Amino acid sequence: MKNIGIVTILMVVAVLSFASAAVAVNAPILTGTYSLSLTENCQSKLSRSINSTAADLSSVNSLEKGKRSEAVGTLSFDPQSQTVRLEDHAYLASLLIVLEEGGLPVAPQISAATGAYSNTATDVTILSNTYQVVYANIVNSVAKHFTFVGTVSPGCITQGTAMRQ
Repeated sequence: MKNIGIVTILMVVAVLSFASAAVAVNAPILTGTYSLSLTENCQSKLSRSINSTAADLSSVNSLEKGKRSEAVGTLSFDPQSQTVRLEDHAYLASLLIVLEEGGLPVAPQISAATGAYSNTATDVTILSNTYQVVYANIVNSVAKHFTFVGTVSPGCITQGTAMRQ
């Protein structure tokens, strides 16, 4: 009797694991307009020179100043055509300012773009950029909220949160 209990428990665990995997395969629908908050951080890249006789640092040169971007806007999804429209207001700034070279001033930029999107249970691709995604508040197969993160270009991490309006 003890063995039957263990076998039954293992079967139930297997069925539940299969059921949860089946649910995870189905991606929720992205449709309508979502409010968007977006952050991008890009690393600074420096080179250095060492004075070989004194073993001291002789110079540091900026190869890339890095940047930080904060944006708010909207993402509008059309699941029939698999298109998305992004409209945002972003503020960009350099992470590293070399006094002799200056840096990106904190300046607003307004942008808009339309293109393809696709999504799975674990990824969302928006305008050719693929992110890992977590969906929340799924009602009638429609995601009311999702959070995503990914690397859009080398050294840059983008993180966003979208809430259906």
